[in-house]
Amino acid sequence: MSAVDDRLDFLVDGDVIIPAGQPGRVTVNDGHFVDGNGARIRFIGTNLCFGGAFPDKTDATAIAKRLGQLGVNVVRFHHMDNASAPRGIWDRGRKRLDADQLDRLDWLIAQLKQNGIYSNLNLHVSRDYPDIDRSTERAFRYGKALDNFYAPYIQLQKQYAKDLLTHRNPYTGTTYVDEPAILCVEINNENSLTTAPWDSLADLGEPWGPQLQKQWNRWLAARYDDIDQARRAWGEVDEPLGAPMLAQPAAGGELDAWNLQAPAPAEATIQISQDAPEGESFSIHCELTRPGSEEWHFQLNQRGLSLEAGRLYTFSFWAKSDRPRTVRPEARLAIDPWDHLGLQTAVQLTSRWQRFDLPFRATESHQDVCRVGWVMGNDIGSVWFSGASLRPGGVLGTAESQSIAEGNVRLTRRVDTVPRQRDYLRFLMDTEQRYHVMMRDFLKLDLGLRAMVINTQASYGKTAGILRESRWSDFIDMHGYWQHPRFPGRPWDPSNWTIENTSMIGESDGGRIGLIARHRVAAMPFSVSEYNHPAPNESAVEMFPILSSVAAMQDWDAIYQFSYMNSSEAPEVPRIDSYFELANHPGHLVWLPIAKQIFRQGGVHPLATSMTLQIPTDATHADASISDHWSAAAAQDDWLMKHRLQVKVGDTDTPVIRRTTVTDATAQTSQVRWQPGDNKGGGPATFVVNAPTVRAAVGQLADRTIKLGDVSLIVRGLDRKFASFGLASLDNRPIETSKRMLLVLVGRVENTGMRWNESRTSVGTDWGDAPTIAEGISASVVIPGKVNVKSLSASGEPQTEVPVRLAGDRSGIQLGPKYKTLWYLIQRP
Repeated sequence: MSAVDDRLDFLVDGDVIIPAGQPGRVTVNDGHFVDGNGARIRFIGTNLCFGGAFPDKTDATAIAKRLGQLGVNVVRFHHMDNASAPRGIWDRGRKRLDADQLDRLDWLIAQLKQNGIYSNLNLHVSRDYPDIDRSTERAFRYGKALDNFYAPYIQLQKQYAKDLLTHRNPYTGTTYVDEPAILCVEINNENSLTTAPWDSLADLGEPWGPQLQKQWNRWLAARYDDIDQARRAWGEVDEPLGAPMLAQPAAGGELDAWNLQAPAPAEATIQISQDAPEGESFSIHCELTRPGSEEWHFQLNQRGLSLEAGRLYTFSFWAKSDRPRTVRPEARLAIDPWDHLGLQTAVQLTSRWQRFDLPFRATESHQDVCRVGWVMGNDIGSVWFSGASLRPGGVLGTAESQSIAEGNVRLTRRVDTVPRQRDYLRFLMDTEQRYHVMMRDFLKLDLGLRAMVINTQASYGKTAGILRESRWSDFIDMHGYWQHPRFPGRPWDPSNWTIENTSMIGESDGGRIGLIARHRVAAMPFSVSEYNHPAPNESAVEMFPILSSVAAMQDWDAIYQFSYMNSSEAPEVPRIDSYFELANHPGHLVWLPIAKQIFRQGGVHPLATSMTLQIPTDATHADASISDHWSAAAAQDDWLMKHRLQVKVGDTDTPVIRRTTVTDATAQTSQVRWQPGDNKGGGPATFVVNAPTVRAAVGQLADRTIKLGDVSLIVRGLDRKFASFGLASLDNRPIETSKRMLLVLVGRVENTGMRWNESRTSVGTDWGDAPTIAEGISASVVIPGKVNVKSLSASGEPQTEVPVRLAGDRSGIQLGPKYKTLWYLIQRP
């Protein structure tokens, strides 16, 4: 299917297109989005990323029309700040906006507006600030977390926002701060200071570390009279070090006490080296020569140790590497279930020797079955360790040389006392929220932005993220992916990645979408601005029917697929060429009009009851995830399909769940059924929709009769038994009286010559070639009344008349591979 073909008028025949923003600006009323007339409005969207946000004007005109025809009414502009033209919005120097790129963006947004499509503008996504490069720890890549407190980066964000949002679009005649077709502005994608690795924050060097420490000491000065008062509040301890617990080989001796792990296909060796820091006579040199398949495959540890719960220990060592590397020191069981035992941190190695002293309290008691050592990641290279020591005792606190008055109290680590960690979490939360308010006020008050604003996604920051977004954002936003590709070695390595390649319908807790649902905040609109079941998952086409149906049942306000296209240089790529892109994935595209009927047009009604998790605002609870709180309050997996799930902040000291009935005349309880089955082969997993204007069935459908009210379906054959079926009204009438309906039947979709590995968990770089091919599916469908059926081309043009057998007041339709299509148009005279 084409990425720019706009001949899909049969999907919107007779519809009146109202330009985005014409009824007035979208705002919030009674916990939902409403247009300027006060009418409820729901959004189905997609993302345009990198160069995909800057198509040429001919393509932009066609893309805008095509998206509107398919049912999209909002587009999120993402990763525009990543690069210079043509991949991004910057000029060659990356200090100014490129005039040609800005002109292309203006034209596209104007075309979207004319086709009834709103725009969601993201500010910081993947721009590299000064001093950020490939050697920067992954947690801080693109300046994430750092730009919540480091003033020069905040100033760069403000300048970019000013340059973009106060610019006047010549094709609409308005600036973006005034444009009613701008739905919202997102300040900083997937970004939180509170959940940045604390030990990595503590190890930050110039220019960031001193700035964060200065702010930490300023926060302490407002809370404590002096460092002694803080020490008492934190319960700090200083215990003499006991006897060494690790076996130490002599220089040039054997390394039998140390266990090097490099499971196949990983390969590594260790040897004694005379390269050692001052005061040490030798080191252990680890040469990592071939990566494995998991990010933890290179490990070095010593086993057979005993630890006592609650006792303080100190793990000390020197270390360096041939290039910047994150290493994770840890203490854990050396037997199943391999639990961590109090030490689980990360340190940043460079090419110079550094000493690390890491105190920790053991969380459990075990005799002779513990281990201590390092996880070195999965990248090849050289790592050296020297002077490794594990001893009882140590200092868990603040050195005598540190004081609040001098402003040199160190940043907190995960090994510090719990009271100190609670203070530090409060400091990080306060800092993050101060940043949010500063940026929001800059956009709203200084620039005069009239659109809605959010900071970032609510799950970033765990419970602290919910507290932040519910307090200062106009709505709650989330992201989620079912089986996002994993990269055990180098991030985004196109040849080294895996997926589990199973259907989410086999998950009893709702999988990724069940997790997303637990983050909705009561009385606030709820948006999911990134969602996908990425290619090449063989069940990927379950995405739109599940997402749209659950969103409708849960009464959400906006859902976005990620993404439509990431480049506009060659939009007509006739094959699936990435994990995420919608533009060239026919199995997803044909489902969009049905998702529109399900969600945007209210084909599936909200559930009639709610389960509300009330959480306290105290920082004591903010370091846990929302899922932890739901579990602690005894939430049930099947609630996703029975109740609207929501969180309410405040008015409680401990997390508690309360059930309420929704007084909504449209609420229903039985329009959607999820039968999870089992991803490991037990029972047929199915997801079924039976609503007046839409019927759908997804999952293991083969060789069964699926009843969908007065519609029935029998799918024949199929090795994997998986298929997705949808039937939706195009004129918004009930199925039994609709004059125009769209029928979709699709299973596996992949490229010609795509080659899976033996476990069918990756295709590596063997994505295959054009054309994209789809599994041929034979099925019998019976619907009420007399109908005519035609197969449709990729462009939506009628192709072949499909025979219909009339039996009384019902029509029997035989679908099959011979029609070479994934969708059909059904009409009544």
